Amino acid sequence: MKTIASIAAVGLGALFLTGCIHVTEDNYSDADMIARNTESAIRVCGEGNVQKVDEEGYSCKAER
Repeated sequence: MKTIASIAAVGLGALFLTGCIHVTEDNYSDADMIARNTESAIRVCGEGNVQKVDEEGYSCKAER
């Protein structure tokens, strides 16, 4: 009985860790997209003129 419980515990542990790895990959993808959008925002808006950057895009500060 202890053997079956040990195997089940190891299986559940492996399943849990697989889920954690999958979540990490998704977050990396968002960070990569934000980094690309940041580079584009600085190039287009100019350094110091970027209002917001996220995974969808960016916006420049309004000219006064």
